[in-house]
Amino acid sequence: MLISSFPVKPLNLKVSSFTDTSITWTWDVSTGASFYYVYVDSSTIPVKATTNSYTLNNLSYMSTHGIQVSSVTKYGLESEMTTAVSQKTRLPAPVMNRYLLDTTYATGTSLNTPSSNNVRVYAGSQYLATGTAAAGVVNIYMTGILGAYYAKSVALEINGEVKPTVAVNQDGTYRYYAKNLITSTSDVVKVLLYGRGNAVMETLPVKVVSVSSTVINANNGSTANPYVIGDNYVTGTFNTVYQVKALDGSSSGGATTIEGMPGNLVIELPKLTINPVVASTGVVSGTTENNGQVRVSVNNVAKTVFTADATGNYTGNISGITVGAIVKVEAKVGSYFPAYKEVTAT
Repeated sequence: MLISSFPVKPLNLKVSSFTDTSITWTWDVSTGASFYYVYVDSSTIPVKATTNSYTLNNLSYMSTHGIQVSSVTKYGLESEMTTAVSQKTRLPAPVMNRYLLDTTYATGTSLNTPSSNNVRVYAGSQYLATGTAAAGVVNIYMTGILGAYYAKSVALEINGEVKPTVAVNQDGTYRYYAKNLITSTSDVVKVLLYGRGNAVMETLPVKVVSVSSTVINANNGSTANPYVIGDNYVTGTFNTVYQVKALDGSSSGGATTIEGMPGNLVIELPKLTINPVVASTGVVSGTTENNGQVRVSVNNVAKTVFTADATGNYTGNISGITVGAIVKVEAKVGSYFPAYKEVTAT
């Protein structure tokens, strides 16, 4: 008596995900199959899989592995095998060095292999640029990248009307005074983040609520917190972490090029502090990067540039400081001044 028929072989075998140490395959569920046999790297001895997926772990980077799959009934009848589907694992993540905003090059290290001479830089899913990884040394020209993709200012769009911009904070956060601007939970509110070229680089919807909410909207690493009617500010964060991926293959991409695992490139502002300023002495002092420079302004009038010592301490005298004057110091990186601190003279 016929107790069963042979099952249909699995369909749509494909790679669903892979890293530098693992590969996962999936396939369509086969009608009548109780389990599946997975044949790894041309092995004739199968591995049993009880679901329609299979993962190989603990693999070497840049190694190629393939599987074939068959369906098996509860009576042990086995279908024919699928065609083999193979995948090469990724390169490990580059290790990036400390990077100060406005430094010309970001540097780091990557695996030194003949097939990997380039890296790609992303802000979330947004491709930014390609750098080099010659002999395992990563160099990325950053000047043009951060002009468009590092936040400088923020505005609100409320029911289609764009409000004036204000500067973002230097710690990767922003806040926009919105009390009496947003008055109803039906208001349509968006955060507009502007890059240093004054073009919109991110648009984030804001959830308007009458009571506190934990729903946070995010895009490419930037966030917008919920706004509670009556609060003073709309708040959130802007992206200061970029991803760097080494390329196994051509820098121009293509079907044979495989992006490696992402390494983080954290954009930091230079260290900067300013001590209280006493008008009668005119002494301006504080700390910055070792051997770094700071520009000193009084009431928005540039006065001089101080150079810090090998431990980052700077000090000098500025004549004409009066009580109530705003003393501002800006840390210099290359030809830019990306960080500042202010105090009121007493």
